[in-house]
Amino acid sequence: MVLDTVKGIFKIDWGKKRLENVPLHVALTINGIPKFAKNNKKPIQEAYDKAFQQLNDIFKTQIENKIRILTIYYMPKFRSRDQELIKATINFMEQLMKNKIIHENQIKVSILGKWYDLPNELVEPIKNLISETKDYDNFFINFCINYSGRDEIVDACRLIAMKIKANKLDPESIDKDMIKDNLYTSYFVPPDLIIKTGIKSKLFGFLLWDTVHSDIYFANKLFPDFAPNDFLKAIQTWKKDEDIIDYSKE
Repeated sequence: MVLDTVKGIFKIDWGKKRLENVPLHVALTINGIPKFAKNNKKPIQEAYDKAFQQLNDIFKTQIENKIRILTIYYMPKFRSRDQELIKATINFMEQLMKNKIIHENQIKVSILGKWYDLPNELVEPIKNLISETKDYDNFFINFCINYSGRDEIVDACRLIAMKIKANKLDPESIDKDMIKDNLYTSYFVPPDLIIKTGIKSKLFGFLLWDTVHSDIYFANKLFPDFAPNDFLKAIQTWKKDEDIIDYSKE
């Protein structure tokens, strides 16, 4: 592994980390929590609690099946009116920091997106969680928070433009690998599989650059109803017809 001193993270030779017929990277949306609360006439907080329990169970399933990377489309855009979600997220992040699954399995937790623009009461537990797991490198869980796939590409272009302006880069040298190297997800291989929960068949810009070759599995279930068995069903569907990609040759 080589330390990326600019981003303060470790880069891994993913080509040496793939297990046969197991997705290396799975991306998951958690859509449908408010609709679940409405359909079941339950308080929104109860719906969030159920969703977070499902996430904890899915983390266990990730470990059991040796899926190295799990990226979760958690909070696309922060809205100040989403106070219940903010409170629930603070509680969830604090619980994760104490979660035995995280520490016993050396899971590094990262946040993709402009999470630093969130309210201070939410930024602090996120910073603590990142700091607490920063040296782990056995498994990886990424949360997309205050995230936009378009913003990710725009920000990458800005970074490249700054290098050109500083005469540190020749525009003729720009290629797809350079763009990837400047994305929020620069240190992760693209997802093999995207699992879309909720009832809408839309990805809403989730990992917009990275998903060009990803398989998409539409669960057609609201996330609080999406159990580990549903997660495994998506994995088994991927296994049936997916050619294994050797990332070491890309």
